[in-house]
Amino acid sequence: MLYPQGTPCGGGCTGNSLTTQGTCNGSGTCAGTTTSPCPGFLVCSGDGVTCLGVCESEWDCVDPYLCNTSGDPHVCWLKPNGQPCISAGECQSGFCPSQDGVCCNEACDGFCRACADSKNGNSPGGTCANVPGGQDPDGECWGGGNDCNGFGDCDY
Repeated sequence: MLYPQGTPCGGGCTGNSLTTQGTCNGSGTCAGTTTSPCPGFLVCSGDGVTCLGVCESEWDCVDPYLCNTSGDPHVCWLKPNGQPCISAGECQSGFCPSQDGVCCNEACDGFCRACADSKNGNSPGGTCANVPGGQDPDGECWGGGNDCNGFGDCDY
């Protein structure tokens, strides 16, 4: 059975893809629909027709985006540098050094380098810098009186 020309068809929301409603062309095709992602990295609402307007939890955002509930309105975001992280996918920069657990401006690997302000003295955190001389917060210089030299290496 073919629906008459002009009959509303299609439309809906699945995952994070919103499809606008079209009209039947009378020949078995639903014409005039467009599909686009939900705005703001949000997912579809439970009604299967619309996108959510704000997030309330991580489930309301497209992976890897997270729900920032500290703002008003709540929005989906990737964390800026200096924010706590577990994986690089959470960060706008794409870097989350495991030894620091904060989003960082770079990979920040190598001895005596850190992104956490508690380790490198930079405030706010999120910028990779050398650990100050005489300190070794990550135990990279193997003890025995050896500490970082303040220039991104151990003082042996």
